[in-house]
Amino acid sequence: MSAQWDTQCLFTGLEHIESGTFRRLTHLEILDISYHRKLGLCGFTNVTHDLPFTSIKIFKAQYLACERGGSILFFNNDTKPLLNTKLEELYIDGNNLDKTEEQITSFIPKSLRYISATDNRWIVGPYSYYGMLMNLTNVLIDLSFHNRHQMSQSVDSWKCDYTDSVAEIGC
Repeated sequence: MSAQWDTQCLFTGLEHIESGTFRRLTHLEILDISYHRKLGLCGFTNVTHDLPFTSIKIFKAQYLACERGGSILFFNNDTKPLLNTKLEELYIDGNNLDKTEEQITSFIPKSLRYISATDNRWIVGPYSYYGMLMNLTNVLIDLSFHNRHQMSQSVDSWKCDYTDSVAEIGC
C-alpha cells in the first residue's frame, strides 16, 4: 500500500469489514484497523482470515471493542489463520479481552516477535504461561488495574473458568 492511499482513504467510522477485503493485497505488510469501536472482534476475525494471503508483518487491531462493553473471550478461530502468516508484531490493546481458549498460543506464528495486549481485562488462565511463545522478544501486557484474585499466581487459579458455557459469535 502506498502512503498516498493511506492519506486519501482514512478509515473514519468504519463499522464492518467483509471477509475477503484484504485477500487480494498480496504485498500488504502493515495493517492498522485500530480505534473503530463498531468493528468489534468480528472485524478482527474477518481480517485475520484474509491475512494468510498477504505478506503481513505488522497487524494493529487496538480498541475495536465497545469501550463500556462486557468482557470478551478470544477464540482460537480468531487467531488460527495467523499461523499461516509471517506476522512479526501483533497489537490487540484495549479490546476488553479477559480470557482466551486454552490452545490459543499454539496458533501464534513462529515469526511473531512482539505482542502488545495492554488495557484489557486479562484473567490468569493456561494461556498465561508463555512457555509456548519461545520466539517472542517482547510482550507488553499491563495488568496494573487487576485485583488480587485475578492476579493469583497459583498454577490452578484459572480452573474456575467455565468456557464451555460460552458460545462463539458468528460474524
